[in-house]
Amino acid sequence: MHKNISVTTIKRLFGFAVTQHQFSSYTINTLLAFVESEQDNPISKTALKTTTLTKVEEWDYLVIKSKSYSEATIKRIADNCTIPYEFTIKRKFATHDFDYFYHSNFSFTPFISQADYGKSILLSHLVENMFLRPEAKFKDDVILFLHADKILDLSQEKQDLAKDIAVLLGLPPRTNLIKYFTEQHSQTGHKLVIILDDIIQILNKHGLKPKLFDTIVQFICDIEDSPAIKLVISFRSYTWRRFFESIRHSSFIISKWFTGSYFKKKDHSNVPPLTIGETEQILNKMDSNSISLESEHTQKLRHPFQFYFYHQLKLEYPENEYSSNLIFHEVTLKYLMLSIFQSNHSVEKTVICKKIIKLTDYGRKGNKISKKLLLEELIIFRDAYMELLHDGILTEQVNDADEIPTEYIHFIHNDVFEYFLFKQILELYDNEMSEAYFNFILNEYKGNNQNTLLQWSVFEGIKDNKFDIIKIILWLKLDSNHHNELITFLAENIKHKIGTDQSLIDKFRCPELHNAMVNALPYLDFADQSYQKILNIFSEIADSEDTFVFYQSALIFSDCLNLNLEKLKERKNQLLKHRSITSNMLVDPSQIVEIMIDKFNGKEDIQYPLFDRINDIVLDLKFKDNPNDLMSGLLLIMVYWFKDDSHTAIEIINNMIKGTKELFQKSRIYNAYLLHVLALETSRSSILNKKPDQLEKILIYYHQRNQINSFNVKILFNTVLAMQSLRRNEYDMAISYAKNSLTQVNEEFLIAKVFINYILIKAYSILGDQDKVNECKYSILCLLEAKQINPHLFDNTLVQTLNKY
Repeated sequence: MHKNISVTTIKRLFGFAVTQHQFSSYTINTLLAFVESEQDNPISKTALKTTTLTKVEEWDYLVIKSKSYSEATIKRIADNCTIPYEFTIKRKFATHDFDYFYHSNFSFTPFISQADYGKSILLSHLVENMFLRPEAKFKDDVILFLHADKILDLSQEKQDLAKDIAVLLGLPPRTNLIKYFTEQHSQTGHKLVIILDDIIQILNKHGLKPKLFDTIVQFICDIEDSPAIKLVISFRSYTWRRFFESIRHSSFIISKWFTGSYFKKKDHSNVPPLTIGETEQILNKMDSNSISLESEHTQKLRHPFQFYFYHQLKLEYPENEYSSNLIFHEVTLKYLMLSIFQSNHSVEKTVICKKIIKLTDYGRKGNKISKKLLLEELIIFRDAYMELLHDGILTEQVNDADEIPTEYIHFIHNDVFEYFLFKQILELYDNEMSEAYFNFILNEYKGNNQNTLLQWSVFEGIKDNKFDIIKIILWLKLDSNHHNELITFLAENIKHKIGTDQSLIDKFRCPELHNAMVNALPYLDFADQSYQKILNIFSEIADSEDTFVFYQSALIFSDCLNLNLEKLKERKNQLLKHRSITSNMLVDPSQIVEIMIDKFNGKEDIQYPLFDRINDIVLDLKFKDNPNDLMSGLLLIMVYWFKDDSHTAIEIINNMIKGTKELFQKSRIYNAYLLHVLALETSRSSILNKKPDQLEKILIYYHQRNQINSFNVKILFNTVLAMQSLRRNEYDMAISYAKNSLTQVNEEFLIAKVFINYILIKAYSILGDQDKVNECKYSILCLLEAKQINPHLFDNTLVQTLNKY
């Protein structure tokens, strides 16, 4: 320790020399630090008895002594933390709740939650920030933060907790703890705060002993109305439920209980999930360079135990970015492996979980069952069931609303329920993910249950190398938005699988798989991010040069919708490597991408060979039999839209509709996009005739029947209505429709954002609102500048067209 104390001082301390003056704070602090460094036992009971300290020095001694215990507890928590302690954070709600409790007349407050919800970490940060830091609000109080097994002793017949705390603090024998601190408080305002953590460790050793609760209850009664002593205890939900049964009939103890601001009686919990801000704070500490999770995904990382598995995954796969739904399936699976499949009584626990799913009629009757339906399993597998309750997998609830109160059992986490539901349905089909299996899910489940079951199917299928499911997923009859989500999830799973095992690429290079992908493409939403993600993945695993070129051609269309000049340049470089393929195509995609790059860079009036033979090309395109021709048609529509040649664009669209009648009837997303683009082009080119009005009526009827559920199609629909309102001089209506579209448009459909802003500019200009005009112009300039695109790109395409209105 590199500190010195004289021999005489040591003799005086133990009574072997005459004490002529009080010990200095230096002497007391040095001896205290020495004892704590040598052993984890309380200072001798004679420490205060044999010295004559002033009241102030005596209090300082107790503060230092208690802090040494608290610091040791925090160190133990930090050492046992499942993630590096520096990644953990303080909880604001706990600070606010404790501050209120400290100044109130309540004597005790519990922090209650399921297992692994971060109660110990929560308390350690609370103690550090409120008591131990130099600037802490209660730094002069005696804070005794202990693991429960440090002070609660079930070997005693009847423990006197107040007496044992006095001994632990080194107070003289026979000191009345309550009276001592009440007197100190009346003189100085300082308090004794006792925080007991990890009661579950005692229960794990000794079982649920009533005398443990009796000891705590007696101590609360001993405190009575003393404002000087505050007791804080952390409980698991199941343990709290049992403890509450022992105090519920005592009006005095209930009156001394501060429930906390977030107490939920139904859940037996007062520790709320992490806020999005808290989640992001932890993620930033873990990896400030990682791609941030979208808010919809961040909301699912709401419980501290999830970060242990998330951190494990980041260590296992440092090269893989987990920015999607995939991470939560990985986290849930790791959680189940640890909590059930690799734990004690794993077989019995699995049997209980499966039985619950069956008793809910495979989720058709909800996610909870009456406890009496499980009585046989509860008797046979009692230990396994109790662990499921203690570990926060299952919970029991009493429904007081029933005429006869009924006790129910259900899974605490819905994702655990969904996983076991998925596994049980799969067992019905002999663990084969066949078309019959997927059709069962589509027919029997709707909404969120259907989505999660399909996602678990994709996750497990790709994880287990069952790549045949990809063809089934591509052709599932889902509404557009849900299909987009599932396709995105499929792409991310394939990417992750390849990232972890490069040897699997050859298995994905299967002609049958890629033929399915090529044929399914017109049925996918090509304005959605899912379209880009799946095509990017399939480009990496293309089975042939021809297939690779097709995927790259399809991605040109997405790049143009996104106004992504950088991607177009990458696409050009890729296609130039395959000139032997592209030069023999009716429409050379490398020419298309060159035209669009020049257009985005502001190069006008270049006469490309493609333009000279466009009429022959349109006549020669065989949309029905050739996917390449279908893609060429879409790319030509894009080129002529930017060229401000609506006449040619309309001609191509009409030919595509005629040439793909069967596809037009089967693929709702395909015919929806063609009809809406046709309506927009007709509205732009035909100011006076009735054709735009006819198409508008068709689209209104189309949407009233709710034939398709696609965010991007709805954006186009509102844009058509805005254009039509502009044609009819209904400027307020045009603005309303345009604004509605603008709130929905995403980063994958930036061309729509620009189009809508130009509609707003025209409407605001006519209404004389120059501030709004400038606001919209600035929005467009910022967008184009961020994409490094010529700011005059749309001068001919949109400005001149809208000036006709």
